[in-house]
Amino acid sequence: MGRSVVARRCDPLLRHERRSLCGRRGRQPRAETPGGPFWIRESPDGRLLRFSLLQNGKDASSLWEARTDGSSLHRLLPGFTTQPSDCCGNWTPDGRYYIFQATRSGVTAIWAMRDAGDWWHRVSHAPVQLTPDLIRAERPEPSRDGNRIFFVGTAQRGELARYDPKTKTIGSFLPGVSGRFLTFTRGGKHVAWISWPEGKLWYARSDGSDQRQLIFAPMDADFPLSFSPDGSQIAFVAHNPGSYWQVYLVPVDGGDPQPVTQGNVDSVDPTWSLPGDALAYGPSSVDAGNGNTALHIVNLRTHETTEVPGSRGLFSPRWSPDGRYLLALTADGVDLRLYDFKTGTWQTLASATESPVSSYGIDIGKFESPNWSADGKCVYFAVRDGPKEPVDRICLADRKVTTIVDMASGANLVYSIISNIWTGVGPDDSLYTLRDISNEQIYALNMKFP
Repeated sequence: MGRSVVARRCDPLLRHERRSLCGRRGRQPRAETPGGPFWIRESPDGRLLRFSLLQNGKDASSLWEARTDGSSLHRLLPGFTTQPSDCCGNWTPDGRYYIFQATRSGVTAIWAMRDAGDWWHRVSHAPVQLTPDLIRAERPEPSRDGNRIFFVGTAQRGELARYDPKTKTIGSFLPGVSGRFLTFTRGGKHVAWISWPEGKLWYARSDGSDQRQLIFAPMDADFPLSFSPDGSQIAFVAHNPGSYWQVYLVPVDGGDPQPVTQGNVDSVDPTWSLPGDALAYGPSSVDAGNGNTALHIVNLRTHETTEVPGSRGLFSPRWSPDGRYLLALTADGVDLRLYDFKTGTWQTLASATESPVSSYGIDIGKFESPNWSADGKCVYFAVRDGPKEPVDRICLADRKVTTIVDMASGANLVYSIISNIWTGVGPDDSLYTLRDISNEQIYALNMKFP
């Protein structure tokens, strides 16, 4: 169901975000949008509105445009990024250029798009990247004279934090490693992760020694990864610039990654069967929200792919250590579902409308990062709760939800409105996350537009 963007009055307290809606002559435009609009801006000539949009139940933003009377609503740059991540645009004062932020190949940068041109000159309207890949650049604001662009720049870096269930304390882990989606072999002797923000797959002993980089540019990796049961291979998700995210396999001893999936849709979250002869995977949360995608299982011997019954609209699969169950989340992150291979049925394991997590703050019931305990008897999951990051546990025996720890307590998590917070579980049921030690500053970019 769409949301209405309506200008009732020009409230001085809200003018910064609502000036475009009020119009120059007290107009009251109306536009139905397929999500929550924010960062609303009016073009200098007063003809257009452009705004960022958070789609319902999805952690993704995109740029949209409409006339100031509410007509001609459409997405501004369809296909510019493989996953919607563009937002927060502003026109230069003369209206010739539109400046915005977008994430491509794991790099969040400031981009400029030529908006207006002279009829006697042929100009390109393709977006051009303005900031280097070395920093994360966000929230651009052109100066009044149009000669500079101010933005928030972050030299991104993180360090792993570990919650010890025995001492109930949070400390550091693998000093010097800035990584997400940490996962261990079943014996706990080796570990793998995706470096942040570089997006490369690494492998090492669990004490941090013998570190090896397993993929290289231009390939970028993201999303949770998974060791094969015998620890000889890693299933991970990667893509080359401009392509969709797909599942790959790579030997821990090194070698060329081999694709498992392909096609014109993102395939993510690989998870191994107990024998190691199959992988389950799913769509991104964005694709799952469309209701036309499902979880799949690929037989690694025959390469035959089958759809998991009743799994449309689900994502983030996790195979249980004993091979009997498959965990998954609903596209809106509100329900944690459990598929029983023995009975061929789904059931709701935890729900925000029924469990204690419904009393948490601004993002009530937003489940993330489901992980099985080492013995397969319980499930850990994070709960999106604004500045907090509680990790809950539910055990199959009693189905009671228990909060284990707030991982944001002293951890200062890496967090963005368009990216998920990650938490992982170790072989001793210790919990892991990424502490943000980035350096954030305001930058000024001197410009001379053609």
